[in-house]
Formats: sequence, structure tokens, C-alpha cells
Amino acid sequence: MPFEQAAEKFIKEHESTWRNLKHVNQWRSTLETYAFPVMGHLNVADIEQAHVLRVLLPIWKTKTETATRVRGRIEQIP
Repeated sequence: MPFEQAAEKFIKEHESTWRNLKHVNQWRSTLETYAFPVMGHLNVADIEQAHVLRVLLPIWKTKTETATRVRGRIEQIP
């Protein structure tokens, strides 16, 4: 399953457990902005550390908190 599709499935399955709609929007927004352009089309099983680094390195020093959250979100997608 492509990462983008798996992420959308994960969000839909978990959105009712998150405190408010803001969290759902933040998940979608950060993944759409940073992760999907790099690896949204890749099958989850094919994603390697190099792909994750391509997502995170450009923002790690300037948007550290965002990069940390994006990394955590990527890690949670089965």
C-alpha cells in the first residue's frame, strides 16, 4: 500500500481518539507538506531510512519541532 494511502487510513482510524479536529488537520497538513512529496507514492514496505532523511533534513535545523512531529507521524504509519 502506498504511504499516502496508508497515512490517510491511519488518520481516519484514529481521528475519533484525538482530542479535537486541530490534531487531525495538523497530521494531514504536515504529512502533505513534508512527507507525501518525497515518499507518498512509495509502498510502506519499501520506505527506507534514506527516504525519511530526505523528508527531515531540509527542516531539521529551521523547524525542529515540526521535524520531530513529522518523524513521529511517519513512524506510526503501519
